[in-house]
Amino acid sequence: MPETIPGLTKESLSWLEDTTINAYMATVEDDQPRTRPVSILWREDAVWLTSGTSNGKTQQVRRHPRVELCVPIERNDRHGYVRLSGEAEIVTDSEPRARIGAEFPFFGTFWEGTDDPRYALIRVLPGEILYLRPEEDRHHAIYL
Repeated sequence: MPETIPGLTKESLSWLEDTTINAYMATVEDDQPRTRPVSILWREDAVWLTSGTSNGKTQQVRRHPRVELCVPIERNDRHGYVRLSGEAEIVTDSEPRARIGAEFPFFGTFWEGTDDPRYALIRVLPGEILYLRPEEDRHHAIYL
């Protein structure tokens, strides 16, 4: 289904263009939803985030790769969001692990390098965006 307003996909994704931004990630553990704050990057038409290999979100992505991320946004004291739903995967290729990992300012706090076996890189390939502009009261669905 095409976007409802010309340029809406670009507009919604423009909120993700900072270096790292805070978001909320929802996963599934058994039959229970789990939501937590994460730091994300938008690169190469995907959302990237780091995690520990034994971390709950990493284990949940392995078992149930369908996830959703929500980025709260604000403009002129009005609130909205960019929600991205899609398939997550654990990236094992060393090149993106090094390139993307280097963009997270806190990386060295948790891992000794991009070959650290405790480091997991997660890529989310979104299939749908729900975008609520801060000045509107209904969201727009964008299918990628």
